[in-house]
Amino acid sequence: SSMLCAVVGAGLREAGAGVAAIERAVQEALETQTTRLLRRIEYLNVIGNVAPMVGLFGTVYGMIQAFENLRATQGVPDASKLAGSISVALVTTFWGLLIAIPALSVYAVSRNRVDGSSAECALWVDELFTGFALVPAAVAGKPPAAPRPAPAAASAPPRLVAAPPAAQKP
Repeated sequence: SSMLCAVVGAGLREAGAGVAAIERAVQEALETQTTRLLRRIEYLNVIGNVAPMVGLFGTVYGMIQAFENLRATQGVPDASKLAGSISVALVTTFWGLLIAIPALSVYAVSRNRVDGSSAECALWVDELFTGFALVPAAVAGKPPAAPRPAPAAASAPPRLVAAPPAAQKP
C-alpha cells in the first residue's frame, strides 16, 4: 500500500484512543514507511561506498606488482611488465569510480525523493486529521474553533472527504 494510506490508516485505527494516541500512531507509521523506502535504496549507498575501496585495493595491488618488477630486475625495469602493473592500478581505480559515482548520484536523488515524499505525506496527514477535527486545531497551532450550529434538516449531507489543500479556496 502507499505511504499515505498506511499512515492515515494507523491514525484512524487509534481515533478512539485520543489525540496523543493518534499522533503517536501517525509518527510511528510515518517512520516505518520512510524506513521501508530507504531500505530499498540502501544498496546504492553501499555499492557507492565500497566500489572506490575495491578500486583502491586494485591500485595498491598494481603498485605492489610494479615495485616487485623493479626489485626483480635490480632497478632496470622491463617496460612491458612495469606498464602492465601500472595499468592494473589505473584500470581498477577507473572501474571503482565508474561504479561509485552513478551509484551515489542515484542514491542521493532517491534519498531526496523519499525525504520529500515523507514530508509531503506528513503535511497531508496533518491536513486530513485537522480537517476532520480528529486532531484539535490547537494541536496544529491554531486557536480552537467555535462550535458549529446543528445543520438544518434540508441542508446538504456533510462531505466525507475533504478537498486537498491545493484545491481549497481561501
